[in-house]
Amino acid sequence: MPPEPVIAPRYPYGHPIGDRPGSAPDAVTAAGGEAARVRLDALATLVVPALWAAAGVLAGYLPRARTGRSLRRRSALLLLAVVCAAAAGLAISTPLVAAAAAVTLGLATPRLVRLGRRTASFAAAGSRTPAPPLLRAAAAHPAVAVPIQATAYLSIAAPLGTSTAAAPVASALALAVLVTLHGHATRHRRIAESALLPPPSSARFSRRLV
Repeated sequence: MPPEPVIAPRYPYGHPIGDRPGSAPDAVTAAGGEAARVRLDALATLVVPALWAAAGVLAGYLPRARTGRSLRRRSALLLLAVVCAAAAGLAISTPLVAAAAAVTLGLATPRLVRLGRRTASFAAAGSRTPAPPLLRAAAAHPAVAVPIQATAYLSIAAPLGTSTAAAPVASALALAVLVTLHGHATRHRRIAESALLPPPSSARFSRRLV
């Protein structure tokens, strides 16, 4: 006689023991999904602000380059940092930080690309060729550094913006952006004015002619 088939015991609603809702496999799957979500939140909280902070520091030091080669190298490094930070922000960050990253890409990236093209000839001329003041003024334009640093502020402040602390965090963020904008606008105006002034040797020569 053939052996009788083994029938798995069932609960009142007809689910086998291993497939019953709320059984051990379902609990393990839910726990794994929760752990993955926690890891992703921790990654977004730590990695994205760190990337944007590094890009903000590079943006602040960009106009301080004294040679054409240094300016080209710094602009390329800043462009790479912005692209990496924006990619991370768009992938794993909050919608607000992701929107700020998209705006920063649209504002800062074209200027950095144009700056890299303009400094190519000066970088090829030699390592000690000074960077022209007009190019340093373009590197100091507020549209380059302010979006990057504002996104860095936002990515750092986003985890702190709970329901009870949303208003103070938003106020501090707005104040930081305004101070940053004023500082970069002042520096850009100063460098642009120095680019329009004649060099000291030309000024002395013109005074002799008078």
